[in-house]
Amino acid sequence: MVEIVLDKNLTTDKKGEQKDVDQETADLSLSSKLDKKLQEAIELHQKNQLIRAKKVCGQILSINSQHTSTIHLLGLIAFQENQPQKAAKLVQHAIKLDDTRPAFYRSLGSILQHLGQLQESI
Repeated sequence: MVEIVLDKNLTTDKKGEQKDVDQETADLSLSSKLDKKLQEAIELHQKNQLIRAKKVCGQILSINSQHTSTIHLLGLIAFQENQPQKAAKLVQHAIKLDDTRPAFYRSLGSILQHLGQLQESI
């Protein structure tokens, strides 16, 4: 996208829509911070530090309650904590918010298979 700078804080994209540059920068910065927090939660999860991973996930969701990767990770944690029903609901919620992520479907299939819901897991 080609942008034309109109003044210090506003730009116009090719469609002629004005955007606040400072807001775009803030959005990117926040996204980067959330990505770093998610990576921290994933690393804690991989080290089986589930309580700490859930705490970091909670921090992410307090900023963005629809952060699908975080919701998915909480589903995986719930499954590890022997809460497959809760895990299925969380992963289904992540899919409802973003149905383009194959990993979400794989996780849901595995969870449903564990629950004996073989037909639904396909």
